[in-house]
This record gives sequence, C-alpha cells and structure tokens, in this order.
Amino acid sequence: MQCMQRTLTQQTQVRVALNMSRPAFLDSVGLGTPIECQRTIQQLHGNLRLFGLQRPVQTLFDLMRMHHILAVYPDEDRALHGHRP
Repeated sequence: MQCMQRTLTQQTQVRVALNMSRPAFLDSVGLGTPIECQRTIQQLHGNLRLFGLQRPVQTLFDLMRMHHILAVYPDEDRALHGHRP
C-alpha cells in the first residue's frame, strides 16, 4: 500500500481500475483498503474504479452501501470507460 501511495504521488493525473475478481471474501480490513486507496487517489484529484467483484463480495458491498463511496463496475471495459450498467 505504501509503495502504491508513493508511486501515485509522483503522477500528475491518477486513474486506477482495480480488478476485484480474485477475492471471494472480504473482512473489515479488506473493505477498508479500497476506501483508503480511494482517499489517497482523490487527494491527487483522481479516481478509483473497482470491477469484477465476485457475488459474495458484491453482496457485501451492496449491504454496506459501498457504491456510495466507491465506483463499482461489472467489468474492466466499463470501468476503464466509465460506463455503469
């Protein structure tokens, strides 16, 4: 995470699409990490987009109303081009 932050602070315009297709479960730390990344990226006037959430993770995001905090897309193409379903 710190390495990522150092790299991001060296960029002038930050756009990050994060593939979330591998985690089948997230605990509170797992939920907090993308939020922390989003805050860092927003400070750099950029945005974070998540895509490819597995069903259990998507259900958790829905229950926690994470879509109010993070941009979630169904696939990489939509995340990269900003097209929500």
